[in-house]
Amino acid sequence: MKEELFTPLGMANTRVWNLLSEDKSFPGQGEDIRNFDGKFSKLTPSFLDGVAGDGAVFTSALDLLIWDGFWYENELISQENLHEAFKEPTLLNGETSDYGFGWMITSTGMWHNGGWLGARTYISRNTEEKTVMAILDNSSNIHLDEFISALRKAY
Repeated sequence: MKEELFTPLGMANTRVWNLLSEDKSFPGQGEDIRNFDGKFSKLTPSFLDGVAGDGAVFTSALDLLIWDGFWYENELISQENLHEAFKEPTLLNGETSDYGFGWMITSTGMWHNGGWLGARTYISRNTEEKTVMAILDNSSNIHLDEFISALRKAY
């Protein structure tokens, strides 16, 4: 990922990291915080954090902006393949799904969310207006979805 994507794009603050990584921390690494009934505690990685692929990618807001621009114009993925990645797939039973290759597909773009330990994320790309909204939260905030919904309505 570093050699093929992050470095060529100039994403200096992005890395794949898990418990199997040689470096056990890195500059700017956030702490994951759990808020349970008003009591805060640090969340620490477990054996499940040896997995990379469905998570374990750490980045910054600036690098997310670079990454968003990648999807509009790049030399790594053909426009034909990008079209396939961002269209509603047809399932074997003939029905369509709004879940493409890692993205929920909408009429104006796509979005995806995720979370692990205390980190919760949300990214929404409006490809018609070429705008992106990203929410990065390093807590176990149970109201994040409500917050995102309110932001989307306001926008």
